[in-house]
Amino acid sequence: MQLKHLVYLLLLLSFGLEAQIKIKGEVFEEATGEPIIGANVIIEGTTEGVVTEWDGSFELQTSQNFPFVITVSYLGYVT
Repeated sequence: MQLKHLVYLLLLLSFGLEAQIKIKGEVFEEATGEPIIGANVIIEGTTEGVVTEWDGSFELQTSQNFPFVITVSYLGYVT
């Protein structure tokens, strides 16, 4: 095997080891159905998180292994 092929193989393996998981969702008020703007969506036990958009939607990418817990918090609401 030539050195050039070995380098390509190692690059492909390094990219495959850390898979990204995309999590999408919406946060809304159960009683009214209104979106919660600015809610914190965090993977528990990490510093990985996002804030919900104007329509309550969020998209979070992580390399954490399953299973993990997602925590949603907002001032005035139960976590």
